[in-house]
Amino acid sequence: MASSSTRQRAYDVFVSFRSEDIRKTLMDHLFSDLKRKGIRVNSEEDASFDVYEAIEQSRFIIVIFSQNYASSASCLKELVKIYELKESDKDKYEVWPVFYDVSPSMVRNQTGAYKEAILKHEDLNVTDVLKWKKALTWAGNLSGWDLQNTICGHELYFIDTISKEIFYKLIDGPIHVGTNLVGLTARADQMDLTRFEKSEKVHMIGICGIGGLGKTTLAKAIYNLMYKHFEGQSFCEDVKNNVNRHGLVHLQTKLLDDIIKDDDMKNKLSIGERITLMKRMMKGKKVIIVLDDVDHQSQFDALAGDPNWFKNGSMVLVTSRDRQLLKANHVEEIYDVALLNDDEALELFSMYAFKKKHPNDEFIEHVNKILNYVNGLPLALKSFGSFLFNKNLDKWEHELDIFQRSPNAVIQKVLRVSYDGLDASQKNMFLDIVCFFKGEKKDYVGKILENIGVLVDKSLITICEDRIQMHNLIQEMGRKIVLEESEEPGERSRLWAPTDVLDVLKNDKGTDMVKGLALDLSCSEVNICGPSFVKLKNLRLLKLYIGGLSNFRETKCKVSTTSGKLEFLSDELQLLCWHGYPFQHLPTSFDPENLLVLDMSYSCIKQIWSGSKGFNTLTSLNISHCHSLSKTPDFTQTPNLKELILDGCENLIVIHPSITSLKALVLLNLKNCKNLKILPDITPLESLKHLILSGCSKMENLVEIRASWYSFFSLSSFLNKFRRPVLSTLGSLQVLNVSNCNLSRANLSNLGSLRSLVELDMSRNDFTSIDANLNCLSRLTCLRVIGCKNLKVLPKLPFSIVNLEAQGCVSLVELPKLSNEYNGVIAVFDFKNCLKVVENKTIESLLMLFLPQVLSLYTHTHIHVTD
Repeated sequence: MASSSTRQRAYDVFVSFRSEDIRKTLMDHLFSDLKRKGIRVNSEEDASFDVYEAIEQSRFIIVIFSQNYASSASCLKELVKIYELKESDKDKYEVWPVFYDVSPSMVRNQTGAYKEAILKHEDLNVTDVLKWKKALTWAGNLSGWDLQNTICGHELYFIDTISKEIFYKLIDGPIHVGTNLVGLTARADQMDLTRFEKSEKVHMIGICGIGGLGKTTLAKAIYNLMYKHFEGQSFCEDVKNNVNRHGLVHLQTKLLDDIIKDDDMKNKLSIGERITLMKRMMKGKKVIIVLDDVDHQSQFDALAGDPNWFKNGSMVLVTSRDRQLLKANHVEEIYDVALLNDDEALELFSMYAFKKKHPNDEFIEHVNKILNYVNGLPLALKSFGSFLFNKNLDKWEHELDIFQRSPNAVIQKVLRVSYDGLDASQKNMFLDIVCFFKGEKKDYVGKILENIGVLVDKSLITICEDRIQMHNLIQEMGRKIVLEESEEPGERSRLWAPTDVLDVLKNDKGTDMVKGLALDLSCSEVNICGPSFVKLKNLRLLKLYIGGLSNFRETKCKVSTTSGKLEFLSDELQLLCWHGYPFQHLPTSFDPENLLVLDMSYSCIKQIWSGSKGFNTLTSLNISHCHSLSKTPDFTQTPNLKELILDGCENLIVIHPSITSLKALVLLNLKNCKNLKILPDITPLESLKHLILSGCSKMENLVEIRASWYSFFSLSSFLNKFRRPVLSTLGSLQVLNVSNCNLSRANLSNLGSLRSLVELDMSRNDFTSIDANLNCLSRLTCLRVIGCKNLKVLPKLPFSIVNLEAQGCVSLVELPKLSNEYNGVIAVFDFKNCLKVVENKTIESLLMLFLPQVLSLYTHTHIHVTD
């Protein structure tokens, strides 16, 4: 018999089912789905419980009618109990039948398998059998779920439908959650509430994201699901605004009222005394506390300062826009609330715009435009949908145009809260990103703006595939802040709209208020005159760029000048990006103290600076494809330079020997500098990691390079020019590219000394064999010999190889000999168009080596032999 404490345990849902029929199919999945959402449900491991008490204590009861349900007397007895409880108190219980591979009429009329089962029970107590038949008839008339009528009997969808229905019923608890709660179950699933039910530790959980995502709604739903399992409960809504209006004492009083319920203990206590009281009293109760919209450390300190305040098993749930604040206050798990996916967004918008789950056909095109604009933000979907409800198509077109020009005021007000919480430097950084850097690579922006991560923590930007992204509405909010600075573009802090930029530059309307300016030259015709920038004395960011450098030749003709030189650039510049710069020199007066990035790609410049002037703070210099450039400047006064990019400078002849002074240099890119003959001694460059020399076809010598100073080395189209290329000293070399070098012999005996080599590309050369000891390269994972048409034999390879690409090696007759120690698997094994390999059947021995992995553990292996 179960103990009294055990019998007191209640369920949210009791499921009556025939185990043998559905235990390993429907029930396992249904129970798991319900538990992930925080729903307590009986299962077979609860067999020691009094089943009838469990039924009485459950709020919702599900009866799953399967083929053999009626053959179980215990199942029928449960059904009678359910029927009697429902009849005695209709409002206390909700009963839902699930018809699993049986029809409602079979249950209602006891036909088919149910008739046979009842006949087998006829020899039992007649009274019991009559009760069972009555209960079956009653249940067969209830509305519920029928698998046969659910999307071709798709079981997982069927389970999802049931669990969602129960979830939305259960969260209709003491706190009003709201209506049209699309996507909420998926977000509850993500948190996997199951593990909090029996936990013996204090859990501090965070819910984070921008305004309008539904953080509070999710917190309310979780609270409504979980509160009844705790001895004390409190939901402190809108903490930030309540503290601003009423102070921290007000919230402490509410929390103590909810948990302790003893007014005499709380009167006339200070904040510190209330903290002491909470720490003492909460230690004796397992509590659930929700702190909604926390934005300051003092709120944490006063309401939930430390997990040690609480009894084991307690749960503190905090919603905030500030990830760093959560991390600094013992919050062990932080859940980022995702934007709604396309289907969820469509459903939510339609519920407000059309009062149904799908839009009317004639509105589809306009709905899609709104969904693309709103990008899954629930608040915006609700706001726009409500506004457009019951309006005709013409009105929709008109309002959509307004939306795109002027974001909805309610949404902007909510989103601006996050911006208002930033300090002055953070606001400047946010507005810089909003106006100039959305979509840019994180590392590039990080060279110019420090501590970007704080905006990630504040949920204002995200990093996706190493690029900075933000919601469209957040960008519009930020740009609206800038537009509100002045009606005159020249008096705003940042200019990005082409019409505004061109107006300021062409008509000399700039002022010292302008801190940043950006223009896509591929979309605009611009005339730059000498004095164009004279009034922009405080300019920090100048970004005249080509949107897609492939458009450069077309763009070049759109940039014209009325004088042969530029008279002025602000010394405050941190970023100077000017693709296609039309002048031969920078202004002689230009002496920036804070310049970090200088990008003059595709420009007409002949000289970056004269003498040893340099820019002390410069970290990145990109002068790619500057065909007028014949020599680099003196780098003596540029000690912080980390990147020097000269890609495609076809007329570059001289690299100033002061390059050896660049102790911080990490990347040196000289790709396709076709007229460069001499590379200075770069052995002093102790930080160098990336050296790219591909396409330097006229280089006559290569000074010995000590490889401990760099890890990427690309040699293409020039190695054949060296009498004795020095490879043996490159012990840290990781990537070696000697493709397309017109090598007729691959006598690279020194390759064996490159112990750090990871990738070797020898493609499109004329050698017949590779005379190199590749087998000793224990880190080599990738070998490419693509298009080596004369190659007949591949050497023995190390066991570390995972990529082997030899497409188009038409003379290849012998496949590689792999080390006996080989224990890896080829991820790409490509011998496409190597027909002689097939003719000589040498592929068979190789296949035998890999066959066990291909057939068992490594089903992703790709082996291509021919077309």
